[in-house]
Amino acid sequence: MISHPFSVSGLPPLSLSRLAWFEGAEAANGAGLGRNRDYRDLRGVPLEAVRRVVAIEREQVESVLADGPGCDGCDDGCGGCDSEIDGLELGVVSAVAALSSIGCIPYTNCNGGVFGREHMADFLIVGFYLRRAHVETVREAARGAGVGLTNDREGGIMFLAAIAL
Repeated sequence: MISHPFSVSGLPPLSLSRLAWFEGAEAANGAGLGRNRDYRDLRGVPLEAVRRVVAIEREQVESVLADGPGCDGCDDGCGGCDSEIDGLELGVVSAVAALSSIGCIPYTNCNGGVFGREHMADFLIVGFYLRRAHVETVREAARGAGVGLTNDREGGIMFLAAIAL
């Protein structure tokens, strides 16, 4: 496991005036939200599916911790992950599912290489679009989890954390 120095207290504060939102086809599969060619529309994930995804991710993480990484976390094409989390990075899957279930639109994720491989970032990231109605719910959850929230350049929110799983 790799842990990188990072402080959520050093993040620029969340600016509500910069929030963007997308509807219908703008947020459908293939829309390329957040400049992500691999964006997958996960809007409306039911709570029961979130519970299932959390259990699957927990099992996958425990397997990696016990046996070492056999893959790079469900986005490397190894075929070793359950289809419900395939294409997402182990370590951020549950956050992506939970945000989707309350109506947010996650558009990118990175586990920061916590399983030992190099990644685009040195910390956990989930980029998502957020309705104003959900700001306080997400802020409270972020505080409780000890993660930071800040704006990205496209009107989305970046959820950032530096933790060892």
